[in-house]
Amino acid sequence: MKRGFTLIELLFVLGVLAILAALTIPSIRGIQDESRLARIQADLAVLQSATEAYRNRFGTWPSEADYQKELIEKTGIFTNRLIDPLTKEEYIFRSVGRYYAVLSPGLNREINTVLDFNAGTFTAVADDLIVTNLRELK
Repeated sequence: MKRGFTLIELLFVLGVLAILAALTIPSIRGIQDESRLARIQADLAVLQSATEAYRNRFGTWPSEADYQKELIEKTGIFTNRLIDPLTKEEYIFRSVGRYYAVLSPGLNREINTVLDFNAGTFTAVADDLIVTNLRELK
C-alpha cells in the first residue's frame, strides 16, 4: 500500500485554507486603518502643540507654504516632517487671523471644507476628516 495524500484530500485542505484566509484578511485591513488613524491623531497633536507654541512665541502663525519647516526650526517640538500615512503627503495647514486648522483627509482621502474663520465657523464635509483645534486663541 502506498502512503501519501490523494488529490481530493489536498484540494480539500487548500479550500479550507482559502476560506480561513478570506475570513482573516478583512479584519487585518481594519486593524491597519485603525493604526493609521491613531498615528494621524498623534501627529496632529504634535502639530497642534508646535503651532500654538509658535504663536505664543512669535505672535503669528507659521506661513502656510512651508509651515512644518518653520515649526521644526523655531519650536524644536519635533525634528522630522510629519507625513500623513494615508496620503503620503504633509498634513494641510490653514490659518486666518487668530484661527487655524491642521487637516488630514482621513480614510476617504478627500477634503471638502468651507473655512470661514472671519465668521468663526468651520464646516467639514468628509467622512473621515480629522481636524485639530479650530478655536480662537486669546
